[in-house]
Amino acid sequence: MLRVAEKPGKPLSLEIVKTLKTGASLTWKPPKSDGGAEISNYVLEHRIESGIKWVRATEDRIADTSYTLKGLKEDMVYEFRVSAENKAGVGPASDPTAPVTIKEQISTSFRLYFGLISWISGPLYGFFFVSVFVLVSVIVIS
Repeated sequence: MLRVAEKPGKPLSLEIVKTLKTGASLTWKPPKSDGGAEISNYVLEHRIESGIKWVRATEDRIADTSYTLKGLKEDMVYEFRVSAENKAGVGPASDPTAPVTIKEQISTSFRLYFGLISWISGPLYGFFFVSVFVLVSVIVIS
């Protein structure tokens, strides 16, 4: 029996992993149905927040379920969506992302380490003195 391929379903769980100065890194999960044919490409689209028209974001062939998009305008607010493509055509688009402002992310996480250094000084007038110093180190994680 000859099986005719159908268009794939919509990709799932599209999310923005990171924004860049003029781009964004996105990831998603493949659709539940590939339509009976291997997914050969993902079509990534964007629009300006609350805009009407979706625009193809790149002409690159995207074979993986992640992509770093470049060439966006800094400080603009965008939404994104992605569609899967097989030999039958392009399937429906994923749910769009929440609006996001394109800008370089600055790390806000850090680790703070405390250390305690102490030693006993020799006798002075029959007493021993304990000297204590506190060492603090901050490491910024990007």
